Amino acid sequence: MVAEKTPTLPRPHSPARTPARVALVILLLVGLLGTAHTLWLMGPLNSGLKKALTEDRGRAITPHGIVDWEFAFNRRNAEKIVTAWQAQKNDEGQTLLTGAELSLQLDRRLIASYFLAVTALCLLVAGAFSGHRRKVWYRVSALPALAALFDVAENLLLARQLGGSYEQALWASLAATAKFTLLAATAIALIVVGIAWLGKRLSAPSTRTAISLDKVVEAERRYLEKRRENAGLPAREHQLGLALSGGGIRSATLNLGVLQALARRRILPRFDYLSTVSGGGYIGACLSSLLSINRSRISGSPEGGEGQYVFSGNVDEKDGAWFTTDHGRFPFNEANEKTMRQSGRGFGGRAQMRHLRAAASSWVGRSQLFSIEMARAVGGVLMGVVFH
Repeated sequence: MVAEKTPTLPRPHSPARTPARVALVILLLVGLLGTAHTLWLMGPLNSGLKKALTEDRGRAITPHGIVDWEFAFNRRNAEKIVTAWQAQKNDEGQTLLTGAELSLQLDRRLIASYFLAVTALCLLVAGAFSGHRRKVWYRVSALPALAALFDVAENLLLARQLGGSYEQALWASLAATAKFTLLAATAIALIVVGIAWLGKRLSAPSTRTAISLDKVVEAERRYLEKRRENAGLPAREHQLGLALSGGGIRSATLNLGVLQALARRRILPRFDYLSTVSGGGYIGACLSSLLSINRSRISGSPEGGEGQYVFSGNVDEKDGAWFTTDHGRFPFNEANEKTMRQSGRGFGGRAQMRHLRAAASSWVGRSQLFSIEMARAVGGVLMGVVFH
């Protein structure tokens, strides 16, 4: 059964909306709202600290805000900033240390907010990938957690400075440096992925064009006509279908024999459709996957995407099908060494047949009369008669 190069029909755009993804979106929104609100509250506090220091006419003090305090890096600088805040008061008559203490309290809320937002966003990006890229983004999603831990340590060390202990000013600045470095690395990774995604969306052709059912039916009809022509079969107005019944692993084994017999008698290529149910789907899906192998995959240069399922009319060409429903190229033809030898690379049908035969142990093999297989078969028949 050889396919032609037919136009690919667009797939409907239906993104998966799993409960986990919905929960991550909710966490992302909550984190973004919390971050924006906290930054809005902290802005006037930091501006008030810097403005008050600048307006102190009696002293030539360089204005310092919270960020300057975080990167003091030594005891002398940290003590100078805190002392300057202690020496000045705001309009309410309170020292500027009150604003610094409130800023530290808001910073604790900010830690939880940006941790939720950035982590949820990284996990959403990870869910859009698979394989190695997903593992990489799972590791990237750990960076906001590390940044939050450094931020908590920095917050505790700065709180001790407000109490007059400046010995660990260097450690507070190092924690702040690590925090901002981790957040910057995460932001860069998200920006790169965002730019790549936007570029792909802008360059890719639109695949959401609606196609009428008549066009789909007509494309399928042409496909089947070309398939029968490649198989050397006469044109037919009505199509034929083969149905494989269910029944677990036993039906899969039975249907395997049916498929082998039909292929051996050159009848199988005459069928245009394959319909399966339950156990028949085991062998049906296995056959469909083996028939979908492009010869380029065997040669070691697989083509990604849907191209690996588009074949030329000639099975001997580079992009031809490796297996067909013809008996000579049938994947379950044990007499064909050319197809069976590929089983070691996962492309043949030998391993699949061996599994079916080993798993279908409820069938009675060529055993003696007083054997376990025979006793199991007799017991199964008796249970069926008594209970059914």
